[in-house]
Amino acid sequence: MRVVLMSERPALRDALYLFLRGNGIEVVGDVADASHLSARSSALGPDVVLVDWRPSDAASAKTLIDAIAELKQGDASPRIIALIASGGSTQAHAAGVDAHTTLGDRPEDLLTLLTGTTQTYGSLAH
Repeated sequence: MRVVLMSERPALRDALYLFLRGNGIEVVGDVADASHLSARSSALGPDVVLVDWRPSDAASAKTLIDAIAELKQGDASPRIIALIASGGSTQAHAAGVDAHTTLGDRPEDLLTLLTGTTQTYGSLAH
């Protein structure tokens, strides 16, 4: 499985990268800004785009929503999974994400969404 990460927060991107790689997930790229998400994902061809659904302001939120809409237009669009803070799932799903997990959930929950399997995984330290 090939994954692209998107988060405005460098520490979260780094933690996700290490966690996913440590659990056998291929992270093919990352972006810090949603304005680059569609182009980067198109170039890398991931199976999944993992987005941090905590935009820093209203303009960033609109950019993220627009980027998800662009990703969904392609014939082979990647699955989009959102990492949300509590209460953000309605907006994320309305924007077109396929699934979500809450940042306070167990790391195993994220990997289950990615792989569709249940097993014991390493921890996500951030």
